[in-house]
Amino acid sequence: ERLKLEERVEQVVMPKGTTGSGISVQDVNATADEVYAQLRDFPLYAERIRTVRNVEVFEAESSSTRALVEVSRFKLKLFVNFTTFDDTRCVTWSLDNERTTRFISECVGYWFVEPLGENRSRVWFVVRVYLWAFVPRVIEGLVARVGLRRATTWVQSIGSAQAGDAGCSESEDYAMEEMTASR
Repeated sequence: ERLKLEERVEQVVMPKGTTGSGISVQDVNATADEVYAQLRDFPLYAERIRTVRNVEVFEAESSSTRALVEVSRFKLKLFVNFTTFDDTRCVTWSLDNERTTRFISECVGYWFVEPLGENRSRVWFVVRVYLWAFVPRVIEGLVARVGLRRATTWVQSIGSAQAGDAGCSESEDYAMEEMTASR
């Protein structure tokens, strides 16, 4: 019902402290191919998602890409493995197991683009995150609440002339960055 009203539907679940998952579903006024092309353009993330500061692709093959993604104003480094599936318009990702990340022990997820008809698509974003045990509960909540919105809000701009992301307030963004910096 909410999707018909052009609202994003999202759910965050944090059953065991440092473990969390989230899903976001939204309809976009663009073709599935247009949306998918943007989702697989990884360097574009630095322009579209406010908390992503830089994306450096250091290995790219036909359907797999390895990249360094720097997030927050403190440029926390995430080494990410992306895999694209053109036939199903799906992008999966996971953290590189060979490189550790400061606060996140594991992160896996995917984007999936479902065609809905002429110039309309449904975009699915699903993620599961395991934070290291030392991460304070307040940061877990901010990561869950702000992170899902940050990762997905920009997708709405694909079907419009407006680029960029709107999603959470600057104060929420600042609070999350300040707390992660103090650890």
